[in-house]
Amino acid sequence: MITANAVIGRRWAPHVTAILAGFTAGATFLLGAFELTGPVSGPRNPAGVDIGYMVTGLIAATFVSKPVRERLSRYLPINPDNPVHSLALVLAVILFGTQVSAIAFTDVLAADLKVPALTIADLVAQEAPFAVLAFAGVGLYIRRSFTASSDRLGLVTRVVPRADPSSPINGQAPPNPRAPSPARRKPMPNKTIDKYRPKKTDE
Repeated sequence: MITANAVIGRRWAPHVTAILAGFTAGATFLLGAFELTGPVSGPRNPAGVDIGYMVTGLIAATFVSKPVRERLSRYLPINPDNPVHSLALVLAVILFGTQVSAIAFTDVLAADLKVPALTIADLVAQEAPFAVLAFAGVGLYIRRSFTASSDRLGLVTRVVPRADPSSPINGQAPPNPRAPSPARRKPMPNKTIDKYRPKKTDE
């Protein structure tokens, strides 16, 4: 992510994008292939997990192609020429595919029962890499400051200013509480109508 942010705007940025995305997808494929065909010594993942890793790597490798990213940009708000968007897309596919493979082909409940209870320190250590990756993805200290990066990630609390009762609302002045209501106002005399109105005579 740091390299992807550093090459934004360069003429050779598309080549770096292809190298980063292709290397990440290829590493995922090779990880599954080595686990599947490696020696049977020690604990190993089920074959379905390894095949899932390989399929995930192949799917992620398709997003190295710019035409594929251009077609996907019709449905997702991404820039197919942005190295950060391209690498983030590949990483998202790899994360999703590996998690689905692990959940679908392993007994997650039995694995959780074998490990000790999760503590707060374990939870922080597990989620800290995602926070680091998020700040690196928005270009912390490369394209943005810490405040701008926090704002880009939505971590800044926005204070909504309170409305001033004395300020105009929708271009109209606020009502005057001392002004008489329309029901209390006396009707203004109409001299034209009163001129032609027949006068009452005493019978």
